[in-house]
Amino acid sequence: MLRRILQMTPGKGGSQSSESEQPSADMNNESSEGFICPQCMKSHNSAEELFKHYEVFHEPGDQPSPFSPGREDLTLLRQEIQDLQASLKEERWFSEELKKELDKVQGRIATNKGLQSDGTSGEDAELEMRLNESETEKFNIKQMKDLFEQKAAQLATEIVDIKSRYDEEKSMREALEQRLANLNQDMQKEKQEKEKLSAELLQRPGVEDVEVLKKELVQVQTLMDNMTREREEESERLKGQYEQLQANFTTSEKTIAQLKAELEKGPQEAAVYTQQIHQLQSSLNNLQQQSQALSEKLSRKEKENQELEERLGHEQASKKSLQANLHQKELELQESRARVSSGEAALSRAQAELTERGEEAARLRRELGELEKNQQELKAERKQLQQQREDKENQGLQQQSEISQLHAKLLEAERQVGELQGRLKEQRQLSGEKLKDREQQAADLQLKLSRLEEELKESSTKSTDLQHQLDKSKQQHQELQTLQQSTNGKLREAQNDLEQVLRQIGDKDQKIQNLEALLQKSKESVSQLETEREDLCAKIQAGEGEAALLNQLQEKNHSLQEQITQLTDKLKNQSESHKQAQDNLHEQVQEQKTHLRSAQDRCQGLETTVTELNTQLTESREKIAQLDTQLKAKTEMLLSAEAAKNAQRADLESHLETAQNALQDKQQELSKVQAQLEEQARRLTEKQEQCSQLENGLKDSRDKLMTAEQRIETLQTQTKKAEVELTELRSGREQAQKEQSSLKKQISELEMKTKELNRLLDSEKQGASTQQEELKKKSSALTETRQKLEKAEQERGALQANLDKLSQEGQKQQAELDKKVQGLSSDLQKTQGEKETLVKEVATVKEALSKASKALKESQTQLDKEKKGSKATLEEKEKVFQKVQQELQKNSEATSKELSNVKGLLEKSIEAEKSLQSQLTALNAQLKQCQDTLKEKEKSEQQLQAELKTRQGSFSQEVKKLKTQVSELQASLAKKTEEEAKQKEQITALSKDLSSEKNRCAELQKTSDGTKESLTALQSDYYGKESELSAVRQDLKVCEEKLVLAQEELVTNRNQLSAYETQIQELKTGHTAMEIDLSKRDEKIKQQVETLQKLQKQQGQTEEQLKKEKAQCEELRESQSALEKDKNKLSADLKTLAEKNEKELKDLQAAKQLLIQQKVEMQGKVEAAQASVEKEQREHQKTRDSIKQNEQQLKAETNKIKQQLASEVKAKEEMVRQREEAEVKMSMQVTALNENVATLKREWQSSQRRVGELEKQTDELRGEIAVLEATVQNNQDERRALLERCVQGEGEMEKLQAKMLEMRRKLDDTTAAMQELGRENQSLQIKQSQSLTRKWTEDHEVQNCMACGKGFSVTVRKHHCRHCGNIFCAECSARNALTPSSKKPVRVCDNCFDELQG
Repeated sequence: MLRRILQMTPGKGGSQSSESEQPSADMNNESSEGFICPQCMKSHNSAEELFKHYEVFHEPGDQPSPFSPGREDLTLLRQEIQDLQASLKEERWFSEELKKELDKVQGRIATNKGLQSDGTSGEDAELEMRLNESETEKFNIKQMKDLFEQKAAQLATEIVDIKSRYDEEKSMREALEQRLANLNQDMQKEKQEKEKLSAELLQRPGVEDVEVLKKELVQVQTLMDNMTREREEESERLKGQYEQLQANFTTSEKTIAQLKAELEKGPQEAAVYTQQIHQLQSSLNNLQQQSQALSEKLSRKEKENQELEERLGHEQASKKSLQANLHQKELELQESRARVSSGEAALSRAQAELTERGEEAARLRRELGELEKNQQELKAERKQLQQQREDKENQGLQQQSEISQLHAKLLEAERQVGELQGRLKEQRQLSGEKLKDREQQAADLQLKLSRLEEELKESSTKSTDLQHQLDKSKQQHQELQTLQQSTNGKLREAQNDLEQVLRQIGDKDQKIQNLEALLQKSKESVSQLETEREDLCAKIQAGEGEAALLNQLQEKNHSLQEQITQLTDKLKNQSESHKQAQDNLHEQVQEQKTHLRSAQDRCQGLETTVTELNTQLTESREKIAQLDTQLKAKTEMLLSAEAAKNAQRADLESHLETAQNALQDKQQELSKVQAQLEEQARRLTEKQEQCSQLENGLKDSRDKLMTAEQRIETLQTQTKKAEVELTELRSGREQAQKEQSSLKKQISELEMKTKELNRLLDSEKQGASTQQEELKKKSSALTETRQKLEKAEQERGALQANLDKLSQEGQKQQAELDKKVQGLSSDLQKTQGEKETLVKEVATVKEALSKASKALKESQTQLDKEKKGSKATLEEKEKVFQKVQQELQKNSEATSKELSNVKGLLEKSIEAEKSLQSQLTALNAQLKQCQDTLKEKEKSEQQLQAELKTRQGSFSQEVKKLKTQVSELQASLAKKTEEEAKQKEQITALSKDLSSEKNRCAELQKTSDGTKESLTALQSDYYGKESELSAVRQDLKVCEEKLVLAQEELVTNRNQLSAYETQIQELKTGHTAMEIDLSKRDEKIKQQVETLQKLQKQQGQTEEQLKKEKAQCEELRESQSALEKDKNKLSADLKTLAEKNEKELKDLQAAKQLLIQQKVEMQGKVEAAQASVEKEQREHQKTRDSIKQNEQQLKAETNKIKQQLASEVKAKEEMVRQREEAEVKMSMQVTALNENVATLKREWQSSQRRVGELEKQTDELRGEIAVLEATVQNNQDERRALLERCVQGEGEMEKLQAKMLEMRRKLDDTTAAMQELGRENQSLQIKQSQSLTRKWTEDHEVQNCMACGKGFSVTVRKHHCRHCGNIFCAECSARNALTPSSKKPVRVCDNCFDELQG
């Protein structure tokens, strides 16, 4: 037996020799010398080779670097500079055309020098007209100067704003970098955990094999010990039985001797008695053998039961540890919820601070309103001054004596034009530099986008790798499940064997009892025979009736034999029938048990599959949500870039229009400069006084502005502090997210919304009232979404109400958009009317110019005479005029800065006032209307602020209520964790659907904003005031291009509509698929219910069979009581057997009670499974109802969106019709202008003949000017090239510095790594020397454990440590660890385990 067991057990006997041979090979493998790699254990000749090997094979891949700070502001500036360059080129072209016209006019004047007029009165009238025209031109030039100065101030303020934005974006980027670093750390931790899990999964089968071997070894040792004990016990029992049998044998020999002595007289009786005795002895021997075999089997089964009980104890301990872990996790959940509640309190505080800051902003707005009132007063004063100027200009018209000075003043105006051209060139240079900066910013943005795309690709590859790992782990899990199922089958087979053995024991007990009854009967018959023998002996001695007695004895023997045969046949039949019934019952019970266990396994498998499917669904939804967020971020980036481009285009077009207006104003100002120069000498004293007063007022306004700016700075600092606090709150929330996976999604959504609010607040600080309204809408939407999320956790029905609110808000927004579109159409009609009036005015101005040119020709002859006398006076006046101009420029710059900071809308009205003094009354009316609209907007803003406050108060109250509800829910959460998990999954799905619908609404709003921007662009195109036919044609081309763009936008909108419809269809298909899945699940649940019903029926049958078996047990107990009475009469030989049988019966009763308990537990499990099935059915019904409601809501929303789109399409068609009508009107105007141009051309041809001589002189002058301009342009190009080289050199220097820093860091890292590798190499060499000195100890050398000193025996086996080679017992070498010579973990002693792990 021992040899067989040793052969069956793996890892014993012959395996030790193989294991002893392995370490010798390992030692040979480890005997490599040199520099050894710590990971792959390869030897290298030098440290450099080892370093290169480590870099190539073992260095981890570059992690995705955080976002490098880009130069977005530089790219924007470069784009602005490019736009300015284009506008400056167009202005240069207009200025060149003006020069040509001036040259032509001068030529006409030169031709008219020889022709002297007859009547002086006509010449005087013409000169007066020319004076008026020159004064108007001078005034226009002044206005253009003011406009340019205002633009310069605006650019300065824009640069300051851009710098502030750059600083804010820097801070935001730093925060994002920190967050990215934290996320990268989290990702690394998760990767490490995943790698650990994968390593454990890879190592798991080896560890399980080792554990199985250990268990088998332990079982073999326990079997050996039990066998030895059983043999000792059996030997003792056999000795006792042998002594008893010897005593019985002696007594039986005595009785036999007596019987022999008696039977010598009766040989026939002796023969019968001897036969009976031999049969009884053979039956006794058989019974003894059977009892011995049964006792051996019982001892084995008892040992197996003990082992099973020990396993149960281990499993119960593991269950207790798992329960403790669950309790700890629940405590951690409660702590995280407390943290979340504290974060919400901090949020409420931050919101209160925001409300306070909003009140401060309202105060600042009031102060700004007061400043605007002061500015209006200053404007009234300016109007008075302008009226005084007009009066003095009328006086100047009467002074004809100073007409001789006009020519000199015209020359000065030309010089000023040249200076303006120089300034324009400088501005062009600056704009070119800005454009280059903007180009660099665009390149940086493109690099960032490419990097982001690469990072996304890397993340996708990583996700695929993780999915492969998950698939592998799932396969391993399935293999483990199959192993578990096989082990369960083996356990069931063992249990069936146990039950069969127990049943056989019961059968044998019954046989023993029957045999005991037979023995009792035989003893009674023997006693009767003895009495009869004594009687016969007495009769024989008396000598009476010997033959009759013999006959009687023979007859009795025959009757007894017949009775014995009948009884034996009956017993055999009864025993066979009884055995067959028991076998049938046992087979039925086993079949039912197998059915029950298979059903349980199926239920467990279904539950595991359901949980795995749920986890897969949640993971897929999370991935979809992440992809949606990434797509949204990219689309937002693209939309922002497109919006910036559109804004830049609009700015360029506005710049072009202003430049054209400026050139027209310059022409008008040239005519007005002469009259103003005469009047300025008289007005200097008055203006100085007025300037002093204005300076005092400006100082006051500056002080007020300084105080306002200080307040704004304080508010900005407070907002930055609030942002810092918000970042801290976000970090706390991220920690809470790590602890609670379910709250991650909600907190991330809230953080995204708070970021959007911060961005909106930043944009509102730069401040327009429209953006404040959008912020309020978004804040209200945020509060509504929060309320929706919290109500969705409590009640699902609240989702419908929230969706209704969203649809109502969308309808309101559509109504507002319709109103805005109507207002814009009315503005377009007004602008068209203004355009027609302007075209008429241009025609009148052209006629006046033609008349003025004739008058100038006649008056130029007189001007040449008076040039010499007026030059000296003009120079003095010019100096005074320049001083006054400088002072006025300073004052105008200060006022322009204040006006640009306070309001942008008033600048347009002021510019219109300066450019068109003839239309002052109309502009004043427009100003009043604008002021009224501004007041109305301020009132609406105040109302909105009040509504915001009320909503914030209601929000705070609702937050308090929700906190109370959260505190109540936390108490109920401990009881309903499983239900909450399912509800949270459903809520996450619904919240994702909501977010997708909100994103669609946001995209629709963006498209509407795009249409608004296109409308504004078209309006700006229509606002252009054309001076000549070329400008009108260009504007018409621009309008046509924008119409094409609008049509393209319509096409894109229609494409978006089709895309939305396809998305809706996809959602419907997804819903249908979900319904199909639900129907499949319902079918599965029905099948489970049917199986449960079958199991219940089977359970009823088993219960009936158990009742029958109980009745049989009671009958058996009654028979046992009768047999026990008979047992008392038996001899001392059979008392030992009876005691053993009683013990066995007690064990059988305990086993029956265990079976009954197991059946009761199974009933409880079946009831629990029924309850869970009912709960799942209810939850499925609820989910179906919610899905149906969501489908209805989605259908209603799609219908509403379609209606809205239809209304928008109708409105756009109306706009197209209006545009076509406007184009028809413009074509009519163009025809009228063409006729006017034809008349002008005729006049121009007549004047060209006169101008021929003058053109020669102008050509010479133009040649010189061209040469000078070429030199200037060459110098500018060289300067630009040098600047570009400098910029490129600076960029290269920065890149080289960054590379130097990176190389230094790498050097430091490599040196540190080399030092660490050297240290590790030394330690490894020491360990290698130690391992080389170790030897594989032989078995015969050691007889005690080298750690604890325990002696080895048959039960205490010898085990070699695979690392040091020493011999230990099983307890001292129970651990496993990875060694350099083995891929899988190997048996190791405690010391070597600590060394390898350390």
